[in-house]
Amino acid sequence: MAEQSLQGIKRVVDEGAHYEAQQMYKTVHHRYHTKGMLEDSYKILEEGAVLQLATGHLTCGVELGLMLIEAYEKDEVGLTEEACRRVDHMLDGLPEPPTCSSEGSIDGNCKGTEGSKVDEALRLLTAAIKWGHKQGAGAWERRLHDRAARFVWGWQGWSRLALVSAHYAQGSDWQGFASALATCARMGEPCEEDLFVARAVLQVLAWARVDQLADRVSSAQSLLTEYQEDRLLPETPLMHCMQLMIQALNKNSATLFQMLLNKYDASLSRDPSLSHLLQKVEQVFFGAQQTNGFGGMLGGLMQMLAGGAPCS
Repeated sequence: MAEQSLQGIKRVVDEGAHYEAQQMYKTVHHRYHTKGMLEDSYKILEEGAVLQLATGHLTCGVELGLMLIEAYEKDEVGLTEEACRRVDHMLDGLPEPPTCSSEGSIDGNCKGTEGSKVDEALRLLTAAIKWGHKQGAGAWERRLHDRAARFVWGWQGWSRLALVSAHYAQGSDWQGFASALATCARMGEPCEEDLFVARAVLQVLAWARVDQLADRVSSAQSLLTEYQEDRLLPETPLMHCMQLMIQALNKNSATLFQMLLNKYDASLSRDPSLSHLLQKVEQVFFGAQQTNGFGGMLGGLMQMLAGGAPCS
């Protein structure tokens, strides 16, 4: 039954009446949903979103995608293979960056219409990530974070490095993360390279959950290893601190962790953001109490990091 409805609406899209088609998708979805025909109602939104995105109507496609994720939440849809497939199918339709190289949009000048396009697409990506997080998506959620990081990096490059880093830090694509950092390091001041890397390492650790501490320590080391493949790590006290800190966390040694904070205080004090991240790392790994308002990291993602600063 859904196929017949979709064919009818597609004819409207082919005629160029995208707004009318949008209303039809919504109406048919609600009709099926009210009748308890949930799979058909989901299919209508999925296919509608994909078609609108394919024809360049980003806002229409995103709205239908958001409706599908909202329906999943209201219907308490679990993390099924089909549910994930529908979301992935929609996200595959998001616009490709103008330059899909590993170095992203290096000039960082994606503004105006293109900047709005990125923000619009991020609405759908963020909603998908939040739904996956609530479902305990694990590996799938990490893939979504990597997808979001690559999308923003491809469109806006270093100008949104903070947001790119926040997503990569919660993903698992350490090669992609390291490549983005190395690109920014080549563009920035040499004296700041170790700060880029240290922030990234601490972000990976700070986003850890209590059931994945060992995994995140290993991930932080993987990030350093991948960076070393692209560009030699700076020989600075801050980099030595990061390498020793990974060892301290790997040994679950709060004493060694505190010793490192004291020994490398001058280096860690170069950037206030490092102090915030260190407090979160200490809280997550050793149960230390926070002394500021740095809690709620997932909920505060956009507030904390969306306004990423340039690399220089």
